[in-house]
Amino acid sequence: MEKKYLPKLKEFFGGKGVFITGGTGFLGTGLLEALLGVSENIGKIYVLVREKRGMTPAERFKKIFSKENFRHHSPDTLEKIIPIAGDLTSEDFGLPVEILEEIVNNVNIIYHSAGLIKFNRPLKMAIELNVVSTLRSIQLAKKLKKLSAFVYVSTALANINIKGQIEEKVYWPGRDPKQLIKFAASNLLPLSENDPDFAEIVGRHENSYTFSKQVAENLIQQEMRNLPVGIVRPSAVYGSYKHPVEGWCGSASSGHLGFVVAHMKGATRCLYGDRSTVLFAIPVDYFVNGTLVLTCYVGSRPIEQPEVIHMTSNHKVNKFTLADLNDIVNEEVTKNPCNSYLWRPKSEVRKGWRYEFFNLAYVVLALLLYVPEKIFKFGPRWMSGFKIVLISYKGAKYFANIANKIEGISINNGQRIMRLTHPEDKQRYSADVTDVDWSESFARTVKWAKTYYYKETENYSTRHQMMYYGCLAIECLLYALLWFIVYFCFISITGCAELSSLLGGISIAFVYWL
Repeated sequence: MEKKYLPKLKEFFGGKGVFITGGTGFLGTGLLEALLGVSENIGKIYVLVREKRGMTPAERFKKIFSKENFRHHSPDTLEKIIPIAGDLTSEDFGLPVEILEEIVNNVNIIYHSAGLIKFNRPLKMAIELNVVSTLRSIQLAKKLKKLSAFVYVSTALANINIKGQIEEKVYWPGRDPKQLIKFAASNLLPLSENDPDFAEIVGRHENSYTFSKQVAENLIQQEMRNLPVGIVRPSAVYGSYKHPVEGWCGSASSGHLGFVVAHMKGATRCLYGDRSTVLFAIPVDYFVNGTLVLTCYVGSRPIEQPEVIHMTSNHKVNKFTLADLNDIVNEEVTKNPCNSYLWRPKSEVRKGWRYEFFNLAYVVLALLLYVPEKIFKFGPRWMSGFKIVLISYKGAKYFANIANKIEGISINNGQRIMRLTHPEDKQRYSADVTDVDWSESFARTVKWAKTYYYKETENYSTRHQMMYYGCLAIECLLYALLWFIVYFCFISITGCAELSSLLGGISIAFVYWL
C-alpha cells in the first residue's frame, strides 16, 4: 500500500526545465499550455519543432499563442517556451552543439509525444518516426545532468493485437526494436501493406502505426530500466472538459471530432458501426492532468521499470457508446445550430450498404455545392464541405472498427496513481473519468466548435428556426414527390390505386429507414 500522497505539482515542477517533442499537436499543445500554469517557477520549456509550410518554429508558435487556449497567459510566461528547430530521427535531433549543451544542463523532464499518427503509412516510415525518434529521446534523457522524469505518450491502441483485456504493462511485439531500426535504415522492410512480409511482421495489428507504438514501448523498457519513466496511453481524445477553455479541440481532427464538426454543418448523416459499440474516450484536459500526475509519480518514487497507465473510459467505468455519441451530438447541434449548413443536421448509426449509400449521396451533394459554397462563402473558409464529408467518412468508419477489436482495457494502475494526487491538486488536476458527464462534454465541444472553429457567435434565433423548419419542409416535399413518382409508375402498370398508394408508402418508409 502506498505510504503518502505525491508532492504538490507546483512544487514538483518548480525550478525544472522541460523538453517536449510533438508540442504543436493536439495533445502536445494541451500539455504545453498546462505546464505554463502548473508552477510559476517552472524553468524553460524547450519544444522541438520543424519548419512547416515555410513557417519557422518561432512563427509557428506565434500563431499558436494567438489561439484562445493561450490568451490568458502573460507575455513573460509565454517567453518560457523556447521553440528549437530539429529533426526527430537525427542524432541529438540535429541540434546545434550550444543548444544541446543548454538542454543537457537545464532540462530535467522529457515528454516524447511526437511521431507518425497515420495508420496506412509504409512500415519503414512508421519505424523511423515512432521508434527511431523514441531512441533519440532516450539517448537525450541519458545525457541530462539530472533526469527527473521521462514520459512517453503512446496510445491505448498500441496493443490492439492482444486478445482479451489489455493490461497496463508493456507487451512484446514479436520483433526486437533495434533489429527493426536496422532493417528500416537498410531499406529491408516491406513497402506496402499488401506485401506478405508486412502481415508476418505486424501480425494482428494490421497497420504500421499501432505496431510501431508497441515497438517503441518495448525499446523504452529495454533501455530505461531503473530510471524515472512513465508511459501514458490515451484512448480517443475529445474536447477539453474544463481547462483551459471548455470544449477546446485543437484542429478538431482527433477521435470523432471530425464527425462532430462535419455533423454541425449537416455534412454527414451517419456514424459507422453498431449502436452498442463501446467507445474508449477521454477529454484532453483529463489526459493532460493524468500525464502531469504520472510525471510527478515517476519523479518522486523509485521506478524499476516503466510505469504504464491507460487514460480512458472503458466497458465498466463511465461507459460511452456509439449510440450515446450519436444521440448527444444530435441533441446538442439542435440546441446550438450553426448559422448555415448544407442540410438539417441529423445523424443515425449505420453500417454496411446503408452507410456507403448515404456517404455516396453526401459526396455527390458536396460536389454539387462546391462552387456555390465558394461563391456565397458558407462553411469554413479553410475547408470545403467535400473535404469535411471525406474526413467524417474515413474517421467514423475507422474508429468503429478499432473499437470493435478491443475486448477490454484495464485502468486500475492509472486510477491507483491518480488517487495519490496531493489533496490540493485533486480538483484542478482531476483525471478521474467518472467525473465526466458525456452530454455536458459534447455540449461544450459543440459550443467551442461553433465559436472558434467556424467562428460563428450568433445565438439561437428566429432565423435558425426558419432554417431548420425550411429544411424539414423540403424533406416532406421530397417524400411527397417520391410517393407521387412511385404511385404513378405503378398505377400505370397495375391500374390498382390501392396497391400503388401502398407501394408509395412503403417506398417512403424504406427511404426513412435508410
